[in-house]
Amino acid sequence: MKGILKYVYTASRALAILVAQGIEVLKVMEVKVMTCCVWVKYRTVKGICSLFVSVRAFLKLAMGVRKERASEYVVTQRSNPAQFNVVNSRDITEAGYLVIATPDLVTCSCKDFQEMAEYLPQHPYLWRVMKSTRCCKHIYATLSTLACGSLNEYFKNWQVGGRFHEVAAA
Repeated sequence: MKGILKYVYTASRALAILVAQGIEVLKVMEVKVMTCCVWVKYRTVKGICSLFVSVRAFLKLAMGVRKERASEYVVTQRSNPAQFNVVNSRDITEAGYLVIATPDLVTCSCKDFQEMAEYLPQHPYLWRVMKSTRCCKHIYATLSTLACGSLNEYFKNWQVGGRFHEVAAA
């Protein structure tokens, strides 16, 4: 697997998904990405088993981790109201990342966001699922600053004319 995909489809995420389904897993042996699902081979006390898991299940866990890590970031608005500087609160000496939030698109200058744009189209099903929700932790931090829990909520809060609703900006 290349780029961002190697972080989405991990053995540890497969283990979390299986355990949540009540399966007593000793070890995840293999994770193989198929066209629209993920095949997971694992060992239990009864032997070796396999199961198909939805792409959405892996994606939900991956995005959850990003949302959690977003709380570690400080977001400041630049002189352009559509631009935000996002830095890690543990290391405010780093330059940070530029998040640009417009009425129809939110982008980030970080490597994670750029890799999503490069590698997700190679996995058509995941690309279709994520196309409108492609978020890195810097974008999640910015959305939180704007009092939005998701990109969909952010896009709904834009008024005609490019102004953000006062409720969300407060």
